[in-house]
Amino acid sequence: MFPSRGCAATTPLALSSISHKPTSPTSAKATTKPVGIQPRWINHISIRANDPAQVAEFYEKIFELKEAETYRDDGSICMTDGKVKLLLRPRDKSLYRGLREGLDHIGFKVESLERVKEDLAALVAAAPETADGKLGVGGNGKKNEEDFRRCCLGQHFIADPDGVLIDMAES
Repeated sequence: MFPSRGCAATTPLALSSISHKPTSPTSAKATTKPVGIQPRWINHISIRANDPAQVAEFYEKIFELKEAETYRDDGSICMTDGKVKLLLRPRDKSLYRGLREGLDHIGFKVESLERVKEDLAALVAAAPETADGKLGVGGNGKKNEEDFRRCCLGQHFIADPDGVLIDMAES
């Protein structure tokens, strides 16, 4: 499915292992997904910026993004195209990760945090090499994790297998 990651056709992930079909006709939590509605989607992209106001002006003038709601007074600016939010966070000199400009994390809206956790567990059981990365490890790990959890749009925080930070919130 994803040859660049070394996945061969002989080791497909059994998607049925992470579906949410009821185990019996009397299951209380049978889920049916309405056609055309995606239960999980990208909600925001967070970028660290040396000067969030200058970066916001760039996205406003070049891509016609508009300023969205303000979440807190830490210098962050939230822009949107009407579909996805772009959260511009100031660099944080007290954090190694926060010293550089660029991608900070990606945020998703999900129908249920519990279902996502179940799907992660099923994915790891079926393909352990795809386990999510660990937060809070290494010399600055705890401080980085605390900073990541300060994102005003997230409720649950993980990293993908390559360490890209992901936060999620229920829709």
